[in-house]
Amino acid sequence: FLPTYPVTVVYPVPRVKWLQWIDETTGELTRRRKSPKTGRPSEIFRELVWIKPYLQDPRLSFLVLMIDMDEYRLLNGWSADRKRGSTRFDRVPSAVADAVRVRLPEGLDLLMPPGLPAPFGSQDFAAAAGMRLWEAQRAINVLLSAGRVRVDGKAGRSRLYVRTAETMGI
Repeated sequence: FLPTYPVTVVYPVPRVKWLQWIDETTGELTRRRKSPKTGRPSEIFRELVWIKPYLQDPRLSFLVLMIDMDEYRLLNGWSADRKRGSTRFDRVPSAVADAVRVRLPEGLDLLMPPGLPAPFGSQDFAAAAGMRLWEAQRAINVLLSAGRVRVDGKAGRSRLYVRTAETMGI
């Protein structure tokens, strides 16, 4: 559809997740508990890596829905409390907390963490964004493909990056 029509992809991200465990034998539910993980719009990078050839098309946009959800898991895992390796049974959205529209390619700048030094490395990006190193490397890979950052030398074996002139409003 992209060559002919504008396309908006809706991508839900769990902002707050409440967990409940279901005992398979009795059907009993455990007490509801809040997951320590919180979602952020930059989680969309893990999916964008698969569509890098389309990231410079202005007809493509994303709507990242930050949702609150309840997740039900079966107590059938391999650990002593049967939670590790358990099976997800269902996810039920309870509220839409926020919606972030990302219009390509300049909308990707909104997903970059503020306060990045110039130049920055993947470890700087990971620290500023509060993500793991491999997630930051994937995000930088997407930003490189979209033309939002460029390579600006090396520090040892690590590449250094800078924002392109378009991302800085020059």
